[in-house]
This record gives sequence, C-alpha cells and structure tokens, in this order.
Amino acid sequence: MASTNESNSAFTRQLPFSMPAEQALLGCILNDPQKITDVEDKISPEDFYLQEHQEIYRALETMFRDSKNIDYVQLVEQLTQMGLYQKAGGSEYLVQLSNCAASSMNIKDYAKIVKNKSILRKVIETSDSISENAFSEPEDVQLLLGSAENDFSKIAQGLENKSFTNIHDAIADFLEIQKDLRTNPDRQRHVQTGYSDIDRTLVGMGKGDLIILGARPGQGKTSLALNIATNVAKSTGKAVCIFSLEMSTEELANRIISSEALIDSNHIRAGTITTEEWHNISEVIPTLQKLKIYIDDTAGQTVSAIKAKLLSLQARLRRQGSDIALVVVDYLGLLQDDRKAENRVNEVADISRALKLMAKTLEVPVLCAAQLNRGVDKSGKGKAEETKPVLSSLRDSGAIEQDADVIMFIYQPNEQQSDPASGNVLSTKQLIIAKNRHGSQGEFTLGWLPAHTKFRSIADESRLSGGS
Repeated sequence: MASTNESNSAFTRQLPFSMPAEQALLGCILNDPQKITDVEDKISPEDFYLQEHQEIYRALETMFRDSKNIDYVQLVEQLTQMGLYQKAGGSEYLVQLSNCAASSMNIKDYAKIVKNKSILRKVIETSDSISENAFSEPEDVQLLLGSAENDFSKIAQGLENKSFTNIHDAIADFLEIQKDLRTNPDRQRHVQTGYSDIDRTLVGMGKGDLIILGARPGQGKTSLALNIATNVAKSTGKAVCIFSLEMSTEELANRIISSEALIDSNHIRAGTITTEEWHNISEVIPTLQKLKIYIDDTAGQTVSAIKAKLLSLQARLRRQGSDIALVVVDYLGLLQDDRKAENRVNEVADISRALKLMAKTLEVPVLCAAQLNRGVDKSGKGKAEETKPVLSSLRDSGAIEQDADVIMFIYQPNEQQSDPASGNVLSTKQLIIAKNRHGSQGEFTLGWLPAHTKFRSIADESRLSGGS
C-alpha cells in the first residue's frame, strides 16, 4: 500500500509512523464500535499516516456522527458511497484489521501513539518548510521567526486534549481554594491593579485575561499602564514585562521615576532636577531597582515574537521559583501581524485573537493599550468636545471587543483646576469599565497629576497634590 505522505526533506529517512498502532486502533473500533467515543475527540483522519487508514477512519467518523451502527457490512456500504472502498484496501483488508486489535481496552494507548507520530511528522514538515524559507534569505527575518513560532504553536495546541471535568471535582477544587483564601487572606488569586475602585469591580486581573485600555492620544493610557505595572511589581514581587512599541526604555524609566518620586517629568527631560527633587529620587531608587520590571522597546513587533520572548523568560523565572505577574503592551495599533492580511481590519482581528491566546497560554493577564476612533460631538456653539467612549470607539476592528475579557476607557471631561499652594495642575479623569466578562461594569474618578504622569485614587489625591 502506498502512502500519500511524502517527506520534502533532502533526507530519505522514513517519516515517523506506527503501522501496528494504526491497525490496532481501527481494529478496536471495528470489534467494539462504542470505543470510538474514547478517541473521537483526540485524533482526526489526518493523524493516520497511510491514506487507506485515513479513509477508513473518516468513514467510521462519518457513521458515528450520523448515528449509524458501525459494523463490517455498513462500513463497506459507507466506504462505497464515499467512493473510497478500493482505496481502503477492499474487504480483505477490513477483515485483516479486525484481527489486529489484541484488546479494545488499550484503544487510548493506540490513539496516543498515532497522535504522537502525527505530531512528529508535522514538526518535520514544518521544519523543512522553515528551512526552505530561510534558504531563500527573506529580507524580513523577524516575520520569518514570528511565522515559525506561530506554526510550532499551532502544532503544540494539537496536543491539548482537554475533556469533561466532573462537577464533583470542580466543587472539590472550589472548596480547596476558598479554604486557602480563608487561611491566607493576603494571598490573592488575581493580580491587583493598585486602584481600589477598579480592583473591587474586576476583583483583580485574572490569569489569561486580555485587558484593553483604550483612550484618545494624550489622555494618559501609557501613564496608567505604567502605574499599574509598577503597582503589580511592588505588590507581587514577580516579574512585569512591558513591551513598548512607541517609547524608548529611557523614556519609560523616566516616567516611572517621575511617578514614583512625584517630581516634574519635564525637569527630568530638561536636566533641571532641583535639590528637593533629587532627594525624592534618592528615596525611591532603591525600591525601584529591586523591582522585576522588564522593558522591551523593539519597534514593529509581532505577537508571536513577543510570545517567544515571554515563554523564554517565563521558563527561566520558574526555574528560579518566580513567574510573570503581568504583561503590558503599548500599544495595539503598532503591533504587526504575522501574516500579510488583506486589510488592517483583518490584521487587527488576527492580532487581537493572538493576544488573547498568548494570555491564555502564559496564564498571565495581558494589559494592552489601544487607540480610539476620533469621536467628536459638535456643540451648539461650534465647540468640539470628545464624547464619552463606548465599545464601538475601538479603532480598526470589532474583534477587539469580542476577544477582550475587560475593556476600560480613559475619558476626561473638561474639569481642571490649579492648586494655589503648590501651583500643580489638578485634574480628574473618568475610568470607564465598559466590558467585564467576569462581573459588573462601572465608571470611576481617578486623580490625575499630569506633571508627574501619575494616576491616584481620589482618596489619596488631596494629600499628594500639595506636597510636591
């Protein structure tokens, strides 16, 4: 019998497959048709190496889905109707298969062997393809690496075989978690942003959550993202990874120092830091230097490239007994797609989905800043004022709205005043939680210190605003 799977490799070695396992698996189903329920969700026809076996399993799968009884006669009829009878080896080979299964009790073991061999073949085929593309010496090496990582990620996903969880086991897990939280009330299962109103509504940022922080340019989305990142690094002691596609590492470090030391960010840029401000800096630097904040300012990255870096760092941190607590991406509009989509809307849809899958794979929350559409409302006097953002305000694609677990907006009504004592500009901004897959929505007021690029809870604002 001839195989339809031919290696494109320069080597002439046989691709991995197990004839006994493939025959035994099919024989088990022929002898005990109900056993197909043990493997139907774990393997597909393409996992078989021989075309004959692919066709036989495809026919068995079709009969199962059509609720037909599986037996020798009806299998022959099904193969005939599908025009596959001769391709499947005819009646003699079907009888041979029935004699190949030693025990149907081992069908899961046979399926595992078939699946593993299939994965190995895909790895070889993908490697051959990547090698061929590399030999062509493409100009965009980053795109090649991103595409390769994405291909292998898809192969890895094929190994995931999650099935049902009994409610008894789920309840046991629930009780264990609640007992642990009662015994250790300080142990949080979700990452806290450091802003009480937000954390009460979200109950923190969950593992695998994709959180979108949207705002118009200049409204403070980078500042709030950095404030949250610093808060998380402080409270968890774990790593926080920031991918900045627009600002340099130096600029982000300047902002973090300005926010934590409560000094004027313009003084840092101009090199005119006062003696008092140097004192404030000296007080916060030792704490900041101990934080596990990792910044990557590579421009034009793909989600696959980011994911590869995170997986490498996560593996290293876990060997040290730590982990990643939060990933920040600033911002979505500057991310590149791994493939060349036909338009930006489709690109953003791909990127949004990839961000969600990355969060789920890493089991960490991913906070991603995003631009909003230009939404203005002409008042009767001809004055343009930004309207309150809604989910449809997200730029380029409705897929962001679908993929995100949480969507937050920063919105600033025209409310601003000056503190006579310090001369600082005091203002407030509204934080709108427009989507929360895990619970309620809401609107909250945050204090905003623009000179310090600092967001604070209103409860702390009066104390902090006059002291810098």
